[in-house]
Amino acid sequence: DVCSSDLIFSLDYFIGNGINTQKIYNNEPKYQLTGDFTIAFYINPQYTGRRVNPINKSFGGEFAITLETDGKLTLYFGSAGRNADPYACISSNTKLIWNKYTHVTFVRINNSKKVNVYFDGNLVNSTNWFKNPCGSASKNPFQSVKASSNPLIIGNGYTTYFKGTLSNIKIYNQVLQLN
Repeated sequence: DVCSSDLIFSLDYFIGNGINTQKIYNNEPKYQLTGDFTIAFYINPQYTGRRVNPINKSFGGEFAITLETDGKLTLYFGSAGRNADPYACISSNTKLIWNKYTHVTFVRINNSKKVNVYFDGNLVNSTNWFKNPCGSASKNPFQSVKASSNPLIIGNGYTTYFKGTLSNIKIYNQVLQLN
C-alpha cells in the first residue's frame, strides 16, 4: 500500500529548452534517498547530440538520471556522497524514441542491491548494482548509498540541460510494485 507520505516529490510538468531551463529544489532530508526508491515519469525527449540530465541529485550520491546520446537512459548512484567515484550505473538497455512520450520507472531495491527499469510498464532491465558495464562499483563494490548536499534538479545536472518535456514526475521513498 502506498501512503501519501511515501511520495516525497511530485511535479506535473516541465519543459526544457536545452539551453537554460531548470527547476532547482533545495537539498532537504526527504530528497536524500539512500535506501529504496521508485522514480516514475513521462519523458518526451528531443535530440541534442549531448548527454543530458532530465532528473538529477548526485551521480555519486542518491541518484542521477542521464539521457545518453543514443537514447538510452542511465541511472547513476554511489557512496561518494557527491558527483564522484565510487558509483554504479544501470542502463535502460532500451532506447527512447525521440519526440515521443514514454513512461519510465526506475526502482532501486537496496537489500538485494538490484535495480529494475521499466518503459511503459514493461521491464526493460533488471540487474545487480555490481554487474554493470560502467561505473567503478563493478571493481569497488559499495554496500550503501551516501547522501549528498546537492539540490534536486529537474532539467539539468552534472551533464547539461535537458531538451524536451517531462510530466507526472513522482519520486517515492519505497519500492512500488508494477503490475
